[in-house]
Amino acid sequence: MGDKADEQLSKLLESLSLSEFQPKFGSATLPELQNLGDNLKDYIDGLGIPVTKGSKIRKAILEAPSTQARSSSPDRMERKQSSSITKKIKQLTRRGTSDNPLPAGWRSLTDERTGKTYYWNTATHEVTWKRPEAPAVPQLAVKEVAKYTPGSISLETFKIDSVLGTGSFGRVRLVQDKKTEQWMALKILKKQEIIRMKQENHIKNEKTLLQKANHPFIVNLLGCFQTIDSLYLVLEYVPGGELFSLLRRRKSFNNDVSVFYAGQIVLAFEHLHSLDIAYRDLKPENLLIGRDGYLKITDFGFAKEVPDEKRTYTICGTPEYLAPEIIQSRGHSTACDWWALGILIYEMLNGQPPFESETAYGIYKKVLAHSITYPRCINDDARDLLEKLLHPKPAYRLGNLRGLAQDIKDHPWFKDLDWQALEHKRLRAPFYPTVNADNDTSNFPNYSDQPETAGDPVPASEFPEFGELK
Repeated sequence: MGDKADEQLSKLLESLSLSEFQPKFGSATLPELQNLGDNLKDYIDGLGIPVTKGSKIRKAILEAPSTQARSSSPDRMERKQSSSITKKIKQLTRRGTSDNPLPAGWRSLTDERTGKTYYWNTATHEVTWKRPEAPAVPQLAVKEVAKYTPGSISLETFKIDSVLGTGSFGRVRLVQDKKTEQWMALKILKKQEIIRMKQENHIKNEKTLLQKANHPFIVNLLGCFQTIDSLYLVLEYVPGGELFSLLRRRKSFNNDVSVFYAGQIVLAFEHLHSLDIAYRDLKPENLLIGRDGYLKITDFGFAKEVPDEKRTYTICGTPEYLAPEIIQSRGHSTACDWWALGILIYEMLNGQPPFESETAYGIYKKVLAHSITYPRCINDDARDLLEKLLHPKPAYRLGNLRGLAQDIKDHPWFKDLDWQALEHKRLRAPFYPTVNADNDTSNFPNYSDQPETAGDPVPASEFPEFGELK
């Protein structure tokens, strides 16, 4: 937009009447409407819309009676002088449009100071705080893969393909069942490494607890077996990649997107905790995105069954996500998962977790000091929820009170979320990964593809949960 047109649009928008919108907002206060008008000006500027003589925008602005309240606002003058604000609005505009699909002609804008999201109809110029309903979108088909009966599979069952990930004990590979031609993920764990690092119980727990868990937002264990040197877990393949990768590309998520993803974790944890299972390793890297845009929690290596009123004392997990009671070895239970949820929500909204340092020790010191800064991108409802999830004492932490997970579901931050529709995957996802084929691995990092090497032999009796040797 040229300087002359920009100056003209600025002058015209300064005369935009707030009273014209009052009936549409009901009890909205004048300062709130003024704030909306300021954002709307920056929003239109950011879009670079030319103001021609016959444009609808020009006509709507010229027909609106003038007001003096906005033009005399000191805050408005400060915003007008700051070019960085316009850049931020552009980023928010792009993020809102791509992450949060809306009906044709609607645009979303997030107020950087309050975190509120507004919606603007570019055709009718209607502005509302209520998210307009998008047309029903047919859900992408996700193929259900049948589970294997015990003892029915071996390495010969599968055609081994590319590497999806690596870990301390081995790799995860994409594999195809030679008979059914279904694609799956095969987690390969070297027995000798497991024994050397004294992780036998964790691996056994992973297999046992994955078999118990049956939830739409938890990855499905399809089968397991062992050879003389390795253990194998056959898992459903989730081709959309990690939430971590999406978050790094987008820098952060807006409020609606964060609510959508956090809601799925709440439902998954509610299910796990009903089985007395503490997950203990929540982080964006362990959240996979399905082709339907919904999450799947993976990697149950640190999960453990902790019966009610019991405690466990193992220090495990990712430093940035560890609850104070884990760091201090005071004994922890399922309440540590709700702390980790608070860290995840903070990271989704802010782009970075609240406690950061170059060393794990530095992170632990900050966690125990419990000094949390809440940036402007975290609105009042989100901050209230985070303060209750990140309570240093588990006995007072939301999710661990009498109402359990229902207390979190009833919090105002989730007020617009239809929990039943979410659990049945009837809500439109904010992001759909590009998946061109059932064996598409483009959403995962590239790893060097080296042949699997033989490890030291370990008898099957060490890991009876995985069946006889194959």
